[in-house]
Amino acid sequence: MCDSEANKVYKTVEYWDDRFKEEDSYEWLARYRDVKELLQKHAPDIFQPDSSLVSENAKPAPRVLIVGCGNSSFSYDLHCAGVRNSVSIDYSKVVIERMSKKHPELEWKKMDMTKMGGFQDCVFDYIIDKAAMDALVTDEGDPWNPSESSLNSTRNMITEVVRTLKPGGKFLQISFQQPHFRNMYLRSDDFEEQQALVDQINVGLGYFFYTLQKKS
Repeated sequence: MCDSEANKVYKTVEYWDDRFKEEDSYEWLARYRDVKELLQKHAPDIFQPDSSLVSENAKPAPRVLIVGCGNSSFSYDLHCAGVRNSVSIDYSKVVIERMSKKHPELEWKKMDMTKMGGFQDCVFDYIIDKAAMDALVTDEGDPWNPSESSLNSTRNMITEVVRTLKPGGKFLQISFQQPHFRNMYLRSDDFEEQQALVDQINVGLGYFFYTLQKKS
């Protein structure tokens, strides 16, 4: 069996349900502390003061969506850093139930990031993906000529990202995949940029931080 065939397991909810039943926490690629400065650079307004210090006339906190959250501490770390208005989604019922019990102060929803029918259009200021799209391309095969499965899955995800982002909202992605391969999956006429802005994340094997802004 070729690698792309074997890797299809990472695109099945059954695999993740079984894994999350046994695994308490796992951090893919980078931790919050590794991307803190990049988040401050590209999304400075997501970090809000304590609610008790905010005046009644203050601008509402930006609405932030974390897709494919898994059992990572990333959503909680963002909350502790000042992200006051977030929702985290994953299509694994097992992990959403566990994370809801672990951090009941946060909002968690069972939802597929390629079919986010539970959200209306234009509701998020920021959408953050940390290694979620990476799971969708595990069966891509030749990265110069990726499989139809990978192309379709990523296309569906990007369609939902641009649908649910507010005009001027940003999609922030943390990935292992190099820009010359990843950019083909990120294309949309609804983004300002033809290619994502790219920052290097200098931890582990070296990862990439992609930024795309929806047209106003």
